[in-house]
Amino acid sequence: MKDDLMTVGEHIKEARKQTAFCLIIWGILFILFYILSPEILKTIVNESKKMGLDIRMLSPVEIIVSGVNLAAVSALVLTAPFALFSLASYLQIRVKKRLLIAPFAAFITGAICGVRFLVYAAVRLFIKVSEGQGLRAEFTLEKALSFLLSAGISCGILAFAFSLLLLLVRRGIVGSAILKKIRPAVYPLAFLLAAFMTPPDIFSMIAVALPLLAVYEVCTLGALLKSKKTTGEIKKDEKTDNSHSSCP
Repeated sequence: MKDDLMTVGEHIKEARKQTAFCLIIWGILFILFYILSPEILKTIVNESKKMGLDIRMLSPVEIIVSGVNLAAVSALVLTAPFALFSLASYLQIRVKKRLLIAPFAAFITGAICGVRFLVYAAVRLFIKVSEGQGLRAEFTLEKALSFLLSAGISCGILAFAFSLLLLLVRRGIVGSAILKKIRPAVYPLAFLLAAFMTPPDIFSMIAVALPLLAVYEVCTLGALLKSKKTTGEIKKDEKTDNSHSSCP
């Protein structure tokens, strides 16, 4: 059915259908991750102890809250691809599924690397600074999980953005002109996104925003080089055609 033939009621019905589909998937994944949350939290505590970091629990409610947060965020991340496909279906935009496989694979890879390397380095630094001040390095369970999720999601989004922009530039969907045009909006949006993903301090926000902006500028430069290469090839072909046409 074409978009211009759909009534308002049909638009609302389709929107409800796609929303319900995404909520069902999110609910199933939420239940699954909440069931697994005790084992995941236990693994986080054990790995922290191996690094010399103690995890404290302030109240029994903290376990429930941490489990809910872990399940909600994990389910949301895995529901995102289905939500994008549903949105594309609602807007009647044809999207090849394989085009989004690489960006989401990059997101998962970036999140894992962020948790494995960035969190480890940050914890070791935290322990070293604490020992230097004669203090004991401790985290509450809620703070430890929040830091873990923030680092993982931040690195995942960074890898996702780079992969998606690179894919769009290589396929010629997005060019340097478009990327330059949206630059005034990209910079404040990067800091706004960083503010939502990080703890409430300026250093964490800058540490996330700057790599995002670096990814944007690298992709803009790549698009510019690709545009110049394409223009050069076109001019070369035109010269070849002109030389052939001028021959008797």
